[in-house]
Amino acid sequence: MGFVFGIQPVQSLFPQFGPRIFITAVAFTCSGIILYAIVQKKIKTVQGEIDILIVALSFVLMLIVGIVFMSSLFHVNTGIERLFLGETMNSIQAVSQEPSEIGTNINFLCIILIGLFDVQGKKRSLCIICSGIIIGISIIALVGYSTAIPALYYDINGISTKMNIPVAVVFILLGGSFLYTSITMKEYKNHMFTSKLI
Repeated sequence: MGFVFGIQPVQSLFPQFGPRIFITAVAFTCSGIILYAIVQKKIKTVQGEIDILIVALSFVLMLIVGIVFMSSLFHVNTGIERLFLGETMNSIQAVSQEPSEIGTNINFLCIILIGLFDVQGKKRSLCIICSGIIIGISIIALVGYSTAIPALYYDINGISTKMNIPVAVVFILLGGSFLYTSITMKEYKNHMFTSKLI
């Protein structure tokens, strides 16, 4: 929103704003709403509509990450890059020409799995594992920056682009939050939402 409305303090945080940063911001927004929805389930003990929201956002996140990953893998302009205001053709093509961010993609995949596992209501251990993976990948990236080892923050030529420090920090916070909710999540059978699907 800061770039859409020209808010200078927000723009100063990312002076080289481009499609990848916008896509990451949208994906983080979906992740945050998924976390909020899971917490609301615990507080209000309500399923139904909240589960539908979690599933919908998980699939939206899956679509975003999947399209960007396939675009980078096959160097194809999918059209999603044109959703961003004020982008030049060079910056649009950069999304399909640069390697995908492996660490970031894996973390978002884990968030998708956490959302879907939570809806099933009986995958607590898998949610804990996915949360641990998110934290672990992000901590490794920060260690890579502190030790000046590019491979640790997933900057591998031709294979992966780096995970930025702010992204790693946000992932650690998200991973910790998901880990807490996963540890305290109650496992239950005959879940309302999944039983309706069956």
